[in-house]
Parts: sequence; C-alpha cells; structure tokens
Amino acid sequence: MATTNGSARPDLAGQVALMAVGRDFNAAHVLYHTMLAELMGLAPGDYRCLDLILREGTLTAGTLAQRARLTTGAVTGVVDRLERAGYVRRIRDSRDRRRVHVTTVTRSIERFAQYTEPLRAALRGLERDFDAAELETVRRYLLRLTELLRREADELAAYPANPRFP
Repeated sequence: MATTNGSARPDLAGQVALMAVGRDFNAAHVLYHTMLAELMGLAPGDYRCLDLILREGTLTAGTLAQRARLTTGAVTGVVDRLERAGYVRRIRDSRDRRRVHVTTVTRSIERFAQYTEPLRAALRGLERDFDAAELETVRRYLLRLTELLRREADELAAYPANPRFP
C-alpha cells in the first residue's frame, strides 16, 4: 500500500482500497447473516434481535428495543414471533411484574451453533495464517471501526425520517 511522506499510513489510493475491502466484507457479512436467518426461519430483523439476545443471554424487552433501535411495540411483535418459533422465552421480573426479560432457549443456541460451526472452524484455520501481533492489530482496527460506525449510526438517527432531496 502506498504511503505519504514515507510514513506507514496509507495514501488516498490505499484508503480507497481499504474502504472497498471493507464494503466487500460488509456485503459478505450481511449476506451470510441473511442466509443464516433464512435457514433459521426468521426475518432478518427478527434474527438480528435473536443475535442480540444470544450474545447477552438475557435482555429486558426495553433494552432489546433500545439496542435494536426498535419501538417497544415492535419488539413485542419480534419477541412474540421468536417465542412462537421456540427460540426465546419471556420471564417476568420477580420485583417488577411490568418488566419482562427475554432469554434464549437451548434450541436456539444449539441451532445457531449447528449452522455457524463451519464458519467458526474456517476462522480458526484463517487465524493460523497470522501471528498474534497481526491479529491484535486487526482486533483493534475492528473495535475502533465498530465504535465509529455506532457513532455514525447515532448521527444518522438524528436525521428526519424519509428525507426528501431536491
């Protein structure tokens, strides 16, 4: 990758190339998870919510709504569908009966693991091509990129819905 001023930082062409790889990665990532949702019999939005619950183990419905950027009413529908499909169950909060926790059931974890094991195995093989320092650099880059994208999503959320351009 070409650099400016002899530094290790990429020049404009290098930045454009990195962005192109990033876009390709994102498209492949979205395609993979869309296909995974389909295999699990879920709409992409419902799958996204299930993924959030799988990562946390248990979330309140309100927290799920906030993290998925959905209304609480929309989350009620999502949780209804996930519960009917056997992926989650609701648990009433023992201290506040108005509060509902959503947790995965064993079936959802097993099914998710069944479909994702081939990718996890391939990733273990891919990681062997890099040393620990390289993997740490990739990890740091992805963490910072994730933070950046979340901040940018927050900024986009401030725009009016369905803006009309002249």
